[in-house]
Amino acid sequence: MPSGRVSTSFRSADTTLKKNRPFLFLYTDEEHPDLKITLEQFEILGKKRFQLLKFIEKYRAEGKPLDLHDCKTKQDKDAFDDTKGLESKEKELELNNADKDKMSHFILRLACCGSDESSKWFVTHETILFERRYIRATGVQESLKIPIHKKLKIKDDQVDKFRLLSQFSRVNGKTPIPLFHNDRFLNKEDEILPFHRVLFSEVCDLVGRRGVFLLNGFAWVPHDQFHSYIRGRFRSCLNKAMALMKRAHTIQRMRSDETASRLVPILESIPKALDKSYTKSKLVQGNVTVASLGKLKKHMPLCMQLIIEEDCMKKRYVRHWGMLHLSLFLKGIGLPLVEATKFWRRSMKEEKKFKEIAGGLKHAYGTSGSKKDYSPFSCYKLVESVADKVPEKNCHYGCPFRYYNDKRLANTLRSKKVGDKDIIDIIKLKKGKHFELACKKVMESTHRDILQKSGQTIDDIENTWSHPNRYFDASYYLYNPDAKPKDDEIKKTEPEIKTQQPGEVRRKPVPKFGNSFGTPGVVFGSKNKPKFGTASKTKTGVDPQPDQDVEMTG
Repeated sequence: MPSGRVSTSFRSADTTLKKNRPFLFLYTDEEHPDLKITLEQFEILGKKRFQLLKFIEKYRAEGKPLDLHDCKTKQDKDAFDDTKGLESKEKELELNNADKDKMSHFILRLACCGSDESSKWFVTHETILFERRYIRATGVQESLKIPIHKKLKIKDDQVDKFRLLSQFSRVNGKTPIPLFHNDRFLNKEDEILPFHRVLFSEVCDLVGRRGVFLLNGFAWVPHDQFHSYIRGRFRSCLNKAMALMKRAHTIQRMRSDETASRLVPILESIPKALDKSYTKSKLVQGNVTVASLGKLKKHMPLCMQLIIEEDCMKKRYVRHWGMLHLSLFLKGIGLPLVEATKFWRRSMKEEKKFKEIAGGLKHAYGTSGSKKDYSPFSCYKLVESVADKVPEKNCHYGCPFRYYNDKRLANTLRSKKVGDKDIIDIIKLKKGKHFELACKKVMESTHRDILQKSGQTIDDIENTWSHPNRYFDASYYLYNPDAKPKDDEIKKTEPEIKTQQPGEVRRKPVPKFGNSFGTPGVVFGSKNKPKFGTASKTKTGVDPQPDQDVEMTG
């Protein structure tokens, strides 16, 4: 599966979006959409895809079924709500449209190809999404699987009931294969048959849980479990595509190109789609003072509490990243510069260290230097800013769920009066790198009394758990419900993704990226490596104007 590419062609804009219909894609190079979209729509589609994969991540981490087929027990099936499932989420994000789905996939693939961690995250959750759609394609939609099998070059040896009883009678009834008879049908026989004989190395997950019969290096996969084999093939193809994009330094090449470089900030902003900008809390009445921080500390997330308690109060020494993370957080909840200066003077035992912090503090508050109004760090930025560093001198910064070992984290949580049962769940979430959900679990445990008193559960709180200041807001709302502003959440209307009709005049045109190397455009994923910076013209010999659209084309 070749890597994705971003390009355009200068043809008439008469393409129309396909109607919503069932679809199943491998997202190969020939499946690139051929539509014109604006830069704003480009960003929106990437963010929607990101939200969909985050939804899958959340449900998997919490052990919730994504659809009816994902329910393991009859009780789960009876309790499953279709309106809260994966298919409903796809409709909500309008990714049940084939063209939007393909476009959003390739956009997010570009956004995630830069690092191993983001690439692995993307592949993991795209694979889950593909598998759920593959399982969903039953009955009339079964025909959607045929081209998938051809592209994946599936060569499985199918064994039906007649062949099993005549040619392989010696394996009939051997665990986990049930005992079949000519004269009667077993329960769910139609779901089990035919068996697919594939190399055991292709279905390691089924082998690991003893879900298949092994004979001469081949695994006998029941038909209702064949999706595990297809999932492995899809994951392998997508992994290769991501590796090709990273090896080709796709993002770096985009930065060096005059026109494609305009897409890079958009792509970098997509993983932060759920981390909406945060400037200042609207909850705390009046300015926060140093004296009031003691009472407000219970509303703070664990990362900020540890910097205050362990570094500022006990050691009275803090590293640069700890100062930056905490200063912007306190700025976000309403602590003015004068009070912040008092706080850090009290927290530092060395005057030299305080003077060092005071300069950075003025810069963070925008009163010196570039005078930029910096926003508090989101969870994503908090982790990524110190991704390759472990806090020095036993200090604290970043996310404790990221750098604390299990034992240290458990002891810290016990000191916060988190129950042992909750600690076990939090450690599991930490090991799965679900740091935001682990933080959510901490809040649930430490706020259990107020939640019960208000008749709420942690899921009733409208929060993405992706920003320390939003954690603070959620906690403050619980204890001070009257302080919640009515216009807290301002919903922005997203523009509809549609194509330009013939004769239509755009009032606010946007830049267009051409289908040739260098200026005016760039192609990614070609076997021939592009040489950027070379002059290029369209077929008519006229350079394209910058007042056109971004387009995904095959």
